[in-house]
Amino acid sequence: MFGKLVKYEFKSIGKWYLAINLALIAVALIIGILLGQSAGSISSSGEISFANDSSTVSGIIDGVLILSFGFLIAASVIGTLVIIIRRFYTNIFGREGYLTLTLPVSSHQIILSKWFSAMIIEFISFIVIVIALLCVFTPIAGVGNLLAILPSIGKVAATSTGILTICYFFVSFVTSIIFYYLAMAIGQLFQNHRIVMAIIAYALISLINSILEAWVHLDSTDLFLNSGGVVNNHYLLFGMGYDIIVAIIAYFLTNYIIQTKLNIQ
Repeated sequence: MFGKLVKYEFKSIGKWYLAINLALIAVALIIGILLGQSAGSISSSGEISFANDSSTVSGIIDGVLILSFGFLIAASVIGTLVIIIRRFYTNIFGREGYLTLTLPVSSHQIILSKWFSAMIIEFISFIVIVIALLCVFTPIAGVGNLLAILPSIGKVAATSTGILTICYFFVSFVTSIIFYYLAMAIGQLFQNHRIVMAIIAYALISLINSILEAWVHLDSTDLFLNSGGVVNNHYLLFGMGYDIIVAIIAYFLTNYIIQTKLNIQ
């Protein structure tokens, strides 16, 4: 049944999610082609010179294109987040909640299916953003220059610190999703202004988490600073352990509220 819930999630968000990602790649291709036409060469230091550097208008246009691409990436990230939040809220706390609660599944399965789906679509969004960045900068930098730096990136990523850093950001990201779910669960406890209360709840959760994180990370932060600012594996492991514990607590709080305090409007 868990697989069916995940499949239903993807089916529900498919059209909007696909449209956002296709739009990002399409616009990235257009911007990449336009910037590639005005690009000149790349120096040994990595600086890009443009064929029309003397043209103020051309420089402004290139700047606007790059800025537009930045806004587009931000819109894609926000859009994906809105889809994740909206699906959870409407499917459990909205009118769809009546149908959801009639399914022969536990609240654990419902939350985990949405959590898992959110992780997958966010990972896909990350891949799409990387592809979009390549679409923009490959025409400027050239395929050869980009391929030349891949071995260096691979070396860094293959180290223990590189692997732990990737895992650390993944765990932090997973924790942030359950924070959204917990905030929405707390918000629906109120009769009025539920969305506003959910936003306030999220702000308070983030504040409390930041305070606790700063407190429990104190020794690790000292270790990080004493190492000359170099990322330390113990710091990353400590951070992951903290995030995992916090995520588990937030998950069970969310499940408890849905099981015992659910008030559908």
